[in-house]
Amino acid sequence: MPELKPTFISKSDTVKVRRANRKHSPEGRSYVWISIVMGAMSMMAKETGVTVFLINLGYDMYLQWPNIKKTIIELRWNQECLDFRCRVTKVLCSTVVILALRLAILQGSLPRFCEQDNPTAFHSSIYVRFLTFCYLAAFNLWLMLCPATLSHDWQMGSIPLVTTLGDSRNVATCFFLGLVFLLAIRSIIDFENMRHPPLVLGLLLLVLPFLPASNLFVTVGFVIAERVLYIPSLGSILLTVYGVQLLWTNYSRHRQTILGLVILILISSILRTIVRNKDWKSRETLLRAGLQTLPHNAKMHYNYANFLRDSSRHELARSHYYTALKLWPTYASAHNNLGTILKNNYEAEQHFLAAIKFASNHVNAHFNLGQLYRKTNKTTESEEMLTKCINLEPGFTPAYLELARLRGPNHRTISELLLKIVELNPHDPYYSSKFGEWLTKKGN
Repeated sequence: MPELKPTFISKSDTVKVRRANRKHSPEGRSYVWISIVMGAMSMMAKETGVTVFLINLGYDMYLQWPNIKKTIIELRWNQECLDFRCRVTKVLCSTVVILALRLAILQGSLPRFCEQDNPTAFHSSIYVRFLTFCYLAAFNLWLMLCPATLSHDWQMGSIPLVTTLGDSRNVATCFFLGLVFLLAIRSIIDFENMRHPPLVLGLLLLVLPFLPASNLFVTVGFVIAERVLYIPSLGSILLTVYGVQLLWTNYSRHRQTILGLVILILISSILRTIVRNKDWKSRETLLRAGLQTLPHNAKMHYNYANFLRDSSRHELARSHYYTALKLWPTYASAHNNLGTILKNNYEAEQHFLAAIKFASNHVNAHFNLGQLYRKTNKTTESEEMLTKCINLEPGFTPAYLELARLRGPNHRTISELLLKIVELNPHDPYYSSKFGEWLTKKGN
């Protein structure tokens, strides 16, 4: 949760900047740079940290709105607006530089995702994409308010597509959009009287940090990701607490009821946390919990099958691999892993070939198929697969080892293969000793 601390500090700094700059003191300028540094740390940890700067600018603009309006009316810059302009310039310039550094870390390009990461983003119909993305925004809000449905992975078909206006989930979407619209209108009105700063700050924290994950500007590699809700959760908490405060003030006769509801919510949240902590007790309990939450998600069955395979429970693992492939027939990794535990060589071969068909750069599928061909004495096919594996990933040591076994100790290229293995694993004495043994047998 690296974004939380920078956001909190940045927001408190914004208020301090306003106060300090009224006195035109160096302290005010230092707060701006502290805010920028903390925001930079946030963004280097996670891309959504960039929204910290937008939140700062938005809230600073709200605080300075009377001075900005006065400047517009009088057509003359006052000192407060000059200070505000200076802060905006610093933040925007710093944001550009930090974004460039973040892009450099990503080697100059944004991450690329496939359909199984985010099926909605790859759907051919813009109508379906729009309806589903709007619903996902509403679902994220509900996840913050009532985290009853939690999962460690929300990829693939975790959330079924919204394909028609008749889908009942559109009711939740309309309610969400209406709520955000009303809060936005109330916040804009408050620019004039400035009676509800927590409302404006809460809305900024709620909406702006979620924009990068909304698929409006860039395609993201997930359907739902609880990690992108860390900063928005601050906004939801602030709005909730402020709402309770207003109820407490305006409905003093019902304070016992309000207090009882708050205590009930706290108790239910504590109990939910205890239950969720039990889910994280071990790998198996976490995977089981995910499977119970999203039984229609192919990746949940795939992950659980991997655990069962590692636990040597192959029969049950095969069952879950088959279920994953039934839900997502083009799941290359499921085809590959299923092939490794099948006893029938022909069936295993078909699944390895399917994995390569659906993911032509799948290194492990090429390697496993090469291994299978070697065991079934298909030397030519085995060498072809292992060579392709090495071409796909030149540093894949198991492929060199398998190719060395296939060619035998007297092949003219064996020395080159063993030397390459040693070069790839310079700190592993096992490979060096094997190379030494081979040299000894050759009389070198």
